[in-house]
Amino acid sequence: MADVFKIADIIVENAKAKYADDISIIAYYGSYAAGTATVTSDMDFFFIPRTREAHKASIQFILDRIGFDFWPISWERAGKIASFDTELVSVIAESRVLYSRSDDELARFNGLREKIALLCKPENRTVMIGKAVDNIGKCYIHLYNMKECIMKNDPISCRFEALKVTKSVMFSLALLNQTYFSTGWGKSMNEVLSLPLKPKNLKELLDGITLSADCIQIMKICDKLVSSTKSLILTEQKNTRQDVTYSSIFNGYFEEVKSSFNKIISACDHGDQDTAIYTAHQVQHELSSFLKLSETGINSTNLNIYADFNQSYHNFNFPDLFTAFTSGGLDGLKMAVIELEEKMRRMLINKEVHLNEFRDTSEFEHFLHGR
Repeated sequence: MADVFKIADIIVENAKAKYADDISIIAYYGSYAAGTATVTSDMDFFFIPRTREAHKASIQFILDRIGFDFWPISWERAGKIASFDTELVSVIAESRVLYSRSDDELARFNGLREKIALLCKPENRTVMIGKAVDNIGKCYIHLYNMKECIMKNDPISCRFEALKVTKSVMFSLALLNQTYFSTGWGKSMNEVLSLPLKPKNLKELLDGITLSADCIQIMKICDKLVSSTKSLILTEQKNTRQDVTYSSIFNGYFEEVKSSFNKIISACDHGDQDTAIYTAHQVQHELSSFLKLSETGINSTNLNIYADFNQSYHNFNFPDLFTAFTSGGLDGLKMAVIELEEKMRRMLINKEVHLNEFRDTSEFEHFLHGR
């Protein structure tokens, strides 16, 4: 049996001899780094290039029936991995450094591992929930693709989409639990099932996807898996409130949204229905979201439908811009926007949000000199 560490030494020494100034870091990860390797385990290497020339060092080969992969990860990609933007977190977190060009580059690499550890701490829970939200949203592309596969009677493609759904859900659950999987696909199943936060019927759903022969049934199970994970994420999001005030959320917002009010009014006057409706949609959606955040400390996300966060908007008796357009056309929308602007101004003043409104240029100039 080949001595994988002797082979690693050969690779490192060759890289140092030919690319000493071109490679920042050489490291290995996987079962050998974790101490769980078997006689058939492969050796997983990577290096961080310093120059384009370093990419020539990349090599993949088989020796004594064991596969070896010496591949490059740029500093930029390593940073994304350390930010939990991909599921490859363990590649950085669990790696062992074989070579570093300098102490500064080693410190930079160790800084990435420190970032991973920091994101797993309670003070960064809101950040990780946000990443879970973004990641679970990717599943809906695959669910849509599964419908197309069923229509085309393509069970093989359907299963591949189901696999993508499963992997995205697993990574979303890791993010929600502020952790990462230290083992590869398959072995990580035990890690998934041991997570504190997970759907109650997770094992049954995963088995259903794997064992079912009916693609329609597989799609239904995938949909249920995504839905239950989404509900879990939204529940945890509600339990993570930010300490905010109306002033912290709305400072400068009215001054910014004023241009949108003017755009809608101008579009209504000129019969530009598309601009008026689109801009009105943006204004009402954004304002509703900010009001919900101001009152509850909970951010609205793409997982939320409008009904999840519009209650505060209606509690202030703000006009519904869509209803105004439906019942009164562009003239009705224009009047509703004028009403919304005035009611919003009064609301913000009552909430002690300062507004930078000036009557003329001299007043504005005086304000600037006094800042």
